[in-house]
Order: sequence, then structure tokens, then C-alpha cells
Amino acid sequence: MTEGRAGTDHAECPMKKERIPITRNRSRMPGTRPRIAVVCAYNPKNAGMYSVDLAAQHYFSGKGCAFDLFVTQIKRKLPGRIANRLRLDKILSKHQRFGTLRFRLLYNPNQFDDYTHVVYWGDFTTNPVYGATEYAMRERKGGVSASYSAALHKWKALFALQGGKPAGRVVSAGQNFQHDFNEYGSDFDDVFASIGACFDHILPRDPWSAANLLRTLPPSSACKVTPGLDCAFLLPVTERRSPRPQFCYHFGRSGFDRTAALVGAVEARSGLRGVALEDWFTLDPTRAEMQFTAMRAELAQARFVLTDTYHVSVNAMAMGVPVYGIGRHAASQTGTLGDFKKQTLFEMMQAQPCYFACAEDELEATFFQRVLAAVGAQEAMQPATADTVRETVSAHTAAFRTALDEAVFG
Repeated sequence: MTEGRAGTDHAECPMKKERIPITRNRSRMPGTRPRIAVVCAYNPKNAGMYSVDLAAQHYFSGKGCAFDLFVTQIKRKLPGRIANRLRLDKILSKHQRFGTLRFRLLYNPNQFDDYTHVVYWGDFTTNPVYGATEYAMRERKGGVSASYSAALHKWKALFALQGGKPAGRVVSAGQNFQHDFNEYGSDFDDVFASIGACFDHILPRDPWSAANLLRTLPPSSACKVTPGLDCAFLLPVTERRSPRPQFCYHFGRSGFDRTAALVGAVEARSGLRGVALEDWFTLDPTRAEMQFTAMRAELAQARFVLTDTYHVSVNAMAMGVPVYGIGRHAASQTGTLGDFKKQTLFEMMQAQPCYFACAEDELEATFFQRVLAAVGAQEAMQPATADTVRETVSAHTAAFRTALDEAVFG
């Protein structure tokens, strides 16, 4: 998968001493052919994140540069977790295959010394709320870090570059910064100070994230913040075929109980057959590409999509398929799975008439009646709405690609 040789690891896993030795600021030879470390999110079984990472492979392969995909955490079975706890991590593989993708394990920022560029690619990985919660939790559960403080220190070194800026250009692309960081007081001041000093370009994936980040970074910040997009929009589009008498659906993020009844009611009202994207959260590493391609083919032939899942919406929108999104009312993002990011996506793409939020005091049955009425009125199928969304998606994708090209290679 990768272009060029694998980079040299300059330090063993640092968790024995719960500190990460860091040396930085080597000068880079001018005119050096780009060699890029692409740092991806933790990605077990999730087709949405697979689409994000697959987009990285397509994007950088098209640039004719050397690159390696990295993850900072690999899900281990019980023997691997035991080896981590016994500090026998040297015997564990530092690589992971998933579908057509091959990842190297990033565990020390000194590994960046072999690269001219470092690109943090997609999701929440450079968001300190993620670092202090999900990342630290997995470090402890997997036995990699001996304490919460060690886990958080590792995240700060790998994702906020608190040990110093690498010699090469540092870019963050498609990351979410929608959280209300004021709720955390001064907890993350050191993180944003380091990000502001060490990152050259940040392209958050939505306008809310961009504005929020600009408010949060210190005035002395040297990085350039430019509006971006979710990286999965860069994935080559599956050809849109003549729609079959079907719609696709997938649920599992917003905690609704009677989604099967909703699908049945939509089938009865629309006269279309509902097709479940059953493998969206259960990709098999050995068959992931086949499963993902099959689901994209189903999306391409659907009249519309009904979902509470963010990246199902992204993939459908990227292919020009109308989407009805549903979720819980949210005023800001919580965790990485909260519903606010879906609401922001639909607003960004001028698809507000096709997103439905269940109010806190609204019964699920009443909410589903609202959704069903909209499907019956075919709001997402109206030519004006559908055309506006497609044009908006196309414009945002083109602008993001141009901005990313400039940030990484300009």
C-alpha cells in the first residue's frame, strides 16, 4: 500500500518509564521529495472510518509522493494485552492490515524524523477531549500505558507535539473541534498552546469547528486555520446508477428503540424496499474492501438513505444520494459519537430540510411520525433541494482539495 521504504523507529515503546524521550527540530533539506507520515484514527470494524482512511490512500497515491499510514493504537487480543502489561511489547507486531490498508504503529514522535511532512488525517484525534477520554481509556484498557497520566502524556506528545515541532511541515486535515472547550476551564490551555505553535496548517472539517478553534487558540498562535471538510469526501465517487426501487438505512448512534418499525412504515409509505447496511459497524479486516464496496454499490442505487450515522450520511452525500438524517437534539458536540456533528453536516451542505432532531421532551413515536411525514412528502427528493445539496457538496469538496493541496504541498 505505501510508497517508499518504511521509516526507521528511533525509540522503543516508552511506556516503561511513562515518559517519551523526544528530540526535535532537525533541519530539512530544501527540495527534498515529500515523504509523508499520515496519522489516522483508531479504526476497528467501522466502515465510516475505513472510508476516511481509504481516502488518504487515494489522495496521497495521486500525488506521487512517498507516504506511510500510521495508527497510534492497535486492538490486541488477550495475549497481546497481557504482553503490554508485562512490558513485553517488543514481541508484538508494529503493523496492522485492514482491508487494502496497511498501517504502521506510531508510539514515539521521534518516528517523524524520517518524514518531511506530518499530516493528522480525519476525525477527532487532535481534539484534547478525545485525548483525555477515549484515547486514554484505550491505552489503559490495552495495558499500553501504566496510568492515566502516562496515557495523557503520550497523547500530548503524539498529537499536540508538546515535545517540540518536527522538522517537517505539520498539517491537520478534516478534524472535529466542535466541543465547548469553555466547559473544561484551563485544562487544555497547554494543549492549544502547543498546537498553535507546532502546527503549520489546520483545516477543520466544518465551519463550526473552524470558528471554535480560532476562538480557542492563543493569540500567539502561528498556525493557519482554513475551512476544511470531512476527509471521506475525497474518496473517489462510486458511479451513481439508475436508482432501484429501494432505500438504504442504518442506525446505531442515537439510541432510538423502534427503528425497525420506522423502516417498515417508510417501506409502506414509499412503496420502496429497505436495504440495511448491515456490515457498516462490523467490517472484517480480511474482507473489509469487499464489504465496503458492496455497501457503496447499494448506496449508489438507492432512491434515498435514512440514517442516524454520520459517515453513512457523508458517503451518501459524496455520491449525490439524498439523505434523511435523524438524531437527538444537541447544542454542542459530546464525545466523538454525539449528534451535533450530524446537524452541522446537514447545515453545511444546505440540507437542513432533510435533518430531524428529536427534542428532549418529544416521544420517539411522535418524532418518527414527523420523519415519516417528511419521507412521504419526499422533501429530500425535491429536485431543487437535491440539486442544491449536490452542488454544495461538490463546491465544498473542490475547495477542500485545493486548500489541502496548498497546505501540504504548497
